[in-house]
Amino acid sequence: MIIKIDPTKLPAPVYPQFTSLQFLDLFTESEQLAIVTAANASPQVKLWYDRMLAAMFITLADPRTETGLTALVGAGLLTAERKAAIVGAMQ
Repeated sequence: MIIKIDPTKLPAPVYPQFTSLQFLDLFTESEQLAIVTAANASPQVKLWYDRMLAAMFITLADPRTETGLTALVGAGLLTAERKAAIVGAMQ
């Protein structure tokens, strides 16, 4: 017997919530310093960084988290491999 599962009926994943400090601790010190340095030169990075610090919590359930991490990769502040490691740690 083959059981078919309707993917639209599966529950949405539940992701843990991280404080800003817990989230930053997922980055290496050199990555953190690169982001802070870039925030001083780039309004886009500064906005992301300030919004991250102001957030009540960070979670993968919020699409802004993925967007922000992808932007850090695009800016050369994070490698795709490190992004994957951070996302893995957040699940």
